[in-house]
Parts: sequence; structure tokens; C-alpha cells
Amino acid sequence: MPAVTLIGFSEDAADRLTIDLAADGYEVSRASDPTALSPHATAIFVCGDRERWKRDLCEIRAICPRMISVVVTRLPEHTIWLDALEAGANDYACMPLDRRQLEWLFPRRLPQRESSGRTCSTLAS
Repeated sequence: MPAVTLIGFSEDAADRLTIDLAADGYEVSRASDPTALSPHATAIFVCGDRERWKRDLCEIRAICPRMISVVVTRLPEHTIWLDALEAGANDYACMPLDRRQLEWLFPRRLPQRESSGRTCSTLAS
């Protein structure tokens, strides 16, 4: 099962995302910042509604350059979408997520986590 780590979301937003992701078979963990990434994560969602999201994304890219990363916001904003892609995110999404959006963002061909260590260095692009 793919594992997703949520970074920087309010408890309410993280709860909603966890429900959406878990309903589609994802294992979900939460972290307050990129240094606390789950060792099992195959993807990460960064909250784009707070000021430090770009810094978080840069830290993730430095720690795990091949980690699948998505910037998620509550409201669609084309400037954040463009900024997210320019900052190195694989994609941008708005809440609430639905099943079709999750399937589009993360096709079922995602590699499974390895039992021997962090997947951030083993993911294929």
C-alpha cells in the first residue's frame, strides 16, 4: 500500500485528507516539518496554505530528491500552482480530494516501500 506523509496541515485539514487517502487504500502519516518524514513514505503532501510551504518543499527535495511531492491548498489559486511546479513539486491539488484526482495523481503503479530503509532514495521518477 502506498504511504503518504502530510506536512504542515492543520489538524482539521489533515483529518480530512487522511480520511480521503485512507478510503483509497493509502497509509497516512503526519509530520510538522520535512525533518520528520516517515521512513516509509512514498509520497508527501505539503500544505500550500501556509507561508513556509516553499521552504518545506525545498527541504524535502534536499532530503529526498525523488520523493513524489504534491502541494495541496484549500482554495484553487493559479499562482500557487505555478509556484509549486517551479519549486519542484510533482503536482498541485485542491481540497477536497476525490478518488479520480487521487488516481490521476498517484497511479496504482507506485512502487511499494522497501523493508530495508527509506524509499526516498529508491523511487523511480
